[in-house]
This record gives sequence, structure tokens and C-alpha cells, in this order.
Amino acid sequence: MDPRGGLVPSTPHRSSSIRTWGAEASSPPASRGTLVGTPVGYGQGHGDRSRGGRWDQGWRGPPSHESTNGHSSAKQREAMGAPRSTPPSSRWRRPFVEEDHETLVRIVKEAQARKFAGKHGDFAEFLQKTGHAVGTRTDPRKYSWDVLNSFLETLNDDRAVVCINRHQKYVERLGKSTHGVPDSHSRRCYPSGVVWELVRRTEAHPSFQSKYKFPAYAKGWKTDWKDPESLPARPKLLAMDCEMCETAKSNKALLSVSLVDEEGTLLYSTLVKPKAKVIDYRTELTGIGEEDMVNVKVSRAEASRRVRKYLQEGTVLIGHSLNHDLQALRIDYRPVIDTSLIYQYEGLSMALPSLEVLSSRLLQRQLRTDKKHNSTDDAKATIELVLLEVERNGRPPPPLKAPEIKVEKEDLKKLLVHSLPTGFDLQLLHQLFRGTPGPVPANFQRCRQNSAFAIFKSAEDANLAFKNLPGVIGTDYCGRPQKQKVGVQAVGNGRRQENLEVAVRKMAAHNGMMYGRDMKSAKRKRKSG
Repeated sequence: MDPRGGLVPSTPHRSSSIRTWGAEASSPPASRGTLVGTPVGYGQGHGDRSRGGRWDQGWRGPPSHESTNGHSSAKQREAMGAPRSTPPSSRWRRPFVEEDHETLVRIVKEAQARKFAGKHGDFAEFLQKTGHAVGTRTDPRKYSWDVLNSFLETLNDDRAVVCINRHQKYVERLGKSTHGVPDSHSRRCYPSGVVWELVRRTEAHPSFQSKYKFPAYAKGWKTDWKDPESLPARPKLLAMDCEMCETAKSNKALLSVSLVDEEGTLLYSTLVKPKAKVIDYRTELTGIGEEDMVNVKVSRAEASRRVRKYLQEGTVLIGHSLNHDLQALRIDYRPVIDTSLIYQYEGLSMALPSLEVLSSRLLQRQLRTDKKHNSTDDAKATIELVLLEVERNGRPPPPLKAPEIKVEKEDLKKLLVHSLPTGFDLQLLHQLFRGTPGPVPANFQRCRQNSAFAIFKSAEDANLAFKNLPGVIGTDYCGRPQKQKVGVQAVGNGRRQENLEVAVRKMAAHNGMMYGRDMKSAKRKRKSG
């Protein structure tokens, strides 16, 4: 069994991944003789128990007929005397049940992306041919678990089986398989000690679960969760920081990585060549430009392998907003200490202090004096913060006062509309504001994949438009006023109308300041006053 949850290409001494010669696999076809020692045509050592062979349990199909990539054609299997086909589900880790709907949706989505097809074709063709289609919908979320399961049972390709097993292993590791077992994040019991208290503080933050729930079921991800019972009281500390750029496929593609130990020694540092075309190196932040990448050949996968070699048993990985770095490297690692999650601003339970603020206030050292990030300097700052907490015996410090940052006047004329569907049309934003009384935006500007600015003639118009919008009032993580569940009707491309819900927030809190207070904190302050 492949450690990522899939099957490995067939080998004679790894019987779990090899197709049998029949239902019981008790003997080979008569034309090939009986099993005595090493089968005819096999190289030396294939039946040796020291290499994992289990010939006493029945003869398995000879892999010499398998192609080099682990696949074999139907004609090859038929020529070897094997059955024409076996149910793909017999090679899964376990059968699916109704509670696996979320997992099945993820698998079918990957099957669509990778163009897997079975005897009834791809998922869209399967729906049509089997009579399950609901109009032209091909979104797996719209179909029941048994329909999705039936489609997967048609996929006999080895790549599909590996994919399914990888997803199943991910679910098993999280403890979420079929019976609603609580997420194993909450069941990890670390040793006592100051460092482990910081790990627990990290995992206790309200946003930890969402930030560190990686799509580790996806192809290319590596998972390494250390067993808490085998960890020492004083673990080894390593800090990591990465820089990212925007490519045609990702707005956070890995560009550089640095790894330091608790002495501040640089263990590993490299530039990384993104696989997709780079759209923006973000040189003003990363300090890296196109000219720096001319001779760079290190891939994301190579950088990930090098980093994982340092993550030995008893190692705690440290970083600031470390989830972004792990996401870029495609590593799901535990245990971690995230310095953005062990500190808090006063009155803002979800706001994450920046590394510059923490370094200035707690280390009395200025970072990024030229406003450019340096992954090595940032990694050293995070490990210094952790060592400072170790000196304090891990006791949580009092909340920090939020920085007093004034929002630019031009930005006060804007409202940020987010939680928009991927690939949204700006016409959708016109629909949003036309249905309410009061001012309408003079212009719209995309700012991220799922968000855009609505730009008004004045700050007063922006405030009035926000007031008139329907929705659930609250605050964002910085304490800025925000409305959620704002309804808008989407129409386009001849499709039927769909009711969507988006979120809209102001660009500033009270008095034009960047930071305000959580709504609950503000209410408590008014009551106490």
C-alpha cells in the first residue's frame, strides 16, 4: 500500500497491490504449471520471504507483463489467463456508505479535473447513459452518494483506484470516515512542557481549524503528523518562511523558502521556479524579480522534499501564518506553532497581529525597513518570538493594542464585495446595488479572484449605500462594519436565475481607522461604560 493511500504498481513481493488469478487465487492456470519455489519466467528472489513474498498464500499474477507505468491492458491480462475485469471497488480501502457523501464529491471532482472515464464514459456521460442526469448539471454536490459511488465503480483505471484510496486514507487519518468521529485535531494530546503549551495555544485559536484544514487528499500533497505519544518534553525547534508570487494558476505560488534552527543558523534557503507562467513576482514585497530567476531550476516538489528531510521526529515547526507556507509547499504537518495565532489584539479576537508589529513591540527590532520581505529574516524573527515565550514559561501575554492606522481618504469611497463566485461577471455587482435605494457605485474594480471594489463618488455615498443594503450586520476580523448574506440575483449566459449570497464591508472602522473592535467587544465596552 502506498503511504499516500493508493495502490503501488504490481510487484511479486507486494501482494496487496497485485491482481489475483481468480476469486481464490489458490493456484495459477494449469498451463503454467504448479507453484514450486520460484514460478517459471521469474527473476531470482521474487519468491524470497525476506523481500516480502508470500507464495504460501497463493500465486499472484506475474508483473513481467505489466507496463513500466504500472498499467496493463485488457488484452495483456486476458493473455495471462486473468479475468477480463474485477470490480474496481475490490481494490478500494473500504466500501463507501451514505455518510461519505462529502468525500465522494471530492473524489468525483478530481475525476472530472483529471478526465477519468469508465465503461460509461466520464461523469457527465455516465449521468446521461444511466438516466441519473438532472438537466445539464454535472456538479457532484447535486447528486446522492449512491449515484457518485456507482460512477466510481465504473472506473477500472489504476490511476482512479490510487486516487480513491488516497482520499479514503485522508478521511481515515482525520477520523471522519463514516460515524461522525470528532476531528482528530481536538484529540491530539501533547506532552507537558512550555513548548507544547505554545502548540496547544496555536491549536486553541478559533481560526486554527479552518486555516490548517488542508486539501491533503489532493495529488501532490504529503502528510506528516507526528505521534504525540512519541514526542519529547523539549522538542527540536525549526522555523520556516516562504515568499509567494502570482501565476496563471495560483495567486500564492511558491517563490522562495528558508528554514532556520533555534540558534538562527540557516539550514536551507532556495529560490523556487513556479511551474505555471508568472504574472506578478510582487517584487515590491518579495524583493525578487524576473532577473533573479534566470538560472533557477528548483521545483516546488524538490523544495518540499528538502524541507521534509529536516522535519524529523520530535520537531516542532514554527512560522508566522505558517498555513500559507505549508499550503505553498503542499505539506500537511503537525505539530506547529503559529506566531500569528498565539498573540491577540485587544477587543479583536480574530485579528492576527503582523510579524512587523510583534517584532517591533516584543523583540524591539524593526523588520522590513525597506518594506520588502526577507524569508530568512522573517523565519529568524518567528523563532525568536517562540524562545521569548519559552523564557516566560508559556504564559499568555496580555492582548496587544491594535496599531493606529488611518485609512486613505480615497479608500473610504469604496466598499469591498467578497465571497463572490469564481469567474464572476461585474454585471453581478450592478445587480447588487440596483435593487436598493440610494447611491449606486460609479465604478467597479476587481481586486482578487472572488472579490471586487464598488467605488462611489464620495465616502458619504459609500456609507449610505452600505446602510441601505439588506443583510446580517456584524464586523470583520479587524472590527470593520460588514454585512453578510446580502442577496443578489445572478443572470447570465442564457442560464436560469440563481439567488446568491455575498458579503459587503466598509474599508474602515470608526473614525476612519483600520482597526476597530469586534461587535461583542464593543457592546461589552458600552455596558461597562
